[in-house]
Amino acid sequence: MDQMQTMGQAPAQEGMVSVVPQKNRRLGLLLFFGTFIAFPLVLIAWVVVAMTFRSMMTGQATGQMLNGILGFLGFASFFLWIPGVILMLRRTEQRPWSEFDARSGKGEQSVVPQEIKGWSWGAAFISLPWGLYHRVFWSLLVFVPFVNMIWWIVMGMMGNEWAWKAMPWKSVEEFHAYQKPWKLWGIFFFILGVLLFIGSIILQIAAFALLAGMGVAGAGPGMMQY
Repeated sequence: MDQMQTMGQAPAQEGMVSVVPQKNRRLGLLLFFGTFIAFPLVLIAWVVVAMTFRSMMTGQATGQMLNGILGFLGFASFFLWIPGVILMLRRTEQRPWSEFDARSGKGEQSVVPQEIKGWSWGAAFISLPWGLYHRVFWSLLVFVPFVNMIWWIVMGMMGNEWAWKAMPWKSVEEFHAYQKPWKLWGIFFFILGVLLFIGSIILQIAAFALLAGMGVAGAGPGMMQY
């Protein structure tokens, strides 16, 4: 038994494979997050310009022009990120199969090791960026109404397997090393979501109690007038 088989990998396969360089995937991820940072900043600038030039009779034309520019930038930042990310993910380079675990990166023909299977925190709770980074385009179903209510569960259960099939990996160890930061961020957003959900319930209960208290207090003097 050769060394690769001893390490739990399939024998090396001859030929070349198309691989998306890590720098391209990082650029695509940066473009994704940059969009959601740029859009609110442009929106704030649009509001500031509108309020500033509204009371200036001589500056209304300038304000309209600036708002037009900001509106275009807002449209571009929010709706043109998808082609940019796809472009980054389509820039591949040829690498020899001998560098990778031959069980990965072959779509449905891939062989998924048992160590790969399991819950993926990154795929479940930051589905879209995780999916774009790993070329798991099933993550785009988070945009589908009603489906997205349960799709995070599917992503969490199947994410690791889909990522293993979508891209060639050098080893199982490399795969798990790449998933560690995604796992940490996934757990962070899960905890944040739970805290926000609990906080919203507490605020609703507090608001209901406050309104009920104001109603009782207002009713008291009225009743005493009779």
